[in-house]
Amino acid sequence: MMRRAGLALVLVASATACARPETSSAPTGAELVRLSGATMGTTWSAALVADRTREPELARELQEVLDRVDARMSTYRPDSEVSRFSALPLGPDGTASLEVSDETAAVVRLALEVAERSGGAFDPTVGPLVRLWGFGPDPAPDGAPPPQELAAARDRVGWRALRVEGNRLVKTREGLELDLSAVAKGHAVDAALDRMAELGVSDALVEVGGEVGARGLRPGGVPWRVGIDLPREGSLPGQALQLVVPLSDRALATSGDYRNFRIVEGRRVGHEIDPRSGLPVGHDLASVSVVAPSCALADALATACFVLGPEEGMALVLDWDDVEALLVRRTEEGFVVERSPGFPEPLER
Repeated sequence: MMRRAGLALVLVASATACARPETSSAPTGAELVRLSGATMGTTWSAALVADRTREPELARELQEVLDRVDARMSTYRPDSEVSRFSALPLGPDGTASLEVSDETAAVVRLALEVAERSGGAFDPTVGPLVRLWGFGPDPAPDGAPPPQELAAARDRVGWRALRVEGNRLVKTREGLELDLSAVAKGHAVDAALDRMAELGVSDALVEVGGEVGARGLRPGGVPWRVGIDLPREGSLPGQALQLVVPLSDRALATSGDYRNFRIVEGRRVGHEIDPRSGLPVGHDLASVSVVAPSCALADALATACFVLGPEEGMALVLDWDDVEALLVRRTEEGFVVERSPGFPEPLER
């Protein structure tokens, strides 16, 4: 199971004439097959253009891929690669290391790239701070953390003390933990879509915990339609759509504070903690939705942008090739939306 707020993405079932017409690569006789299940402490769903007789096989394959990612990257399973690495004490040489799968090593490399390019706003070692502010498995504390506890947690956080050497993860700080919660679900989406393509299903949409990836086209030869929720407190996923966008051979992930937050000393505190200060973010962003070539990248960048805030977050997106973002800010007059120039044009509902 992995920490992450359930967020803003739902498959919209209908297609419209606004979607660009193309020819689907689905085999003759294929139809829309919908599947769902549970994994990584959340739920998953998929819409596949496939022969309906393959439904049991495809459901089994999807579940196996998603559970494999969870088994390797979960922070809640003591036998996962991530948990075993986090538990290692430093040796006499001041380092600790663990050989991991190609898959985990690749995800950590991506996480470190986003950490570097975001100036540490994204940090895969932020776990101790997240737990300290009451967004982990333990009961939330009363009030803000005492300064000495905050200082101790900050001493255990720092992406520069983590590196990847081949398939070996190495840490150089005592108590350093690895937390891939803000990238692993996106990677799981990518891995599931890759497996579907290997099985001949090239037109597919997969969602895990609100992160979505789309390949090919839906029946009728039009892009998949994905709804982005209005960041309204108390609303359920899909209950209050802000807009609907087309998605094909792209992924979309959202980060926000409207479903996972606490009130601490009269102040709203969201689950996104700035690793650089150890404090919850304090700007006016309500949500960030990122479109990118892979869901793992979209997932990580959505978190980085939300931590950075509207100006720096948008600058990060514009500095990244083939990545777009939609930012929603809270103002006294209501929500204000800002889109990067290439963000998909909303469709009519």
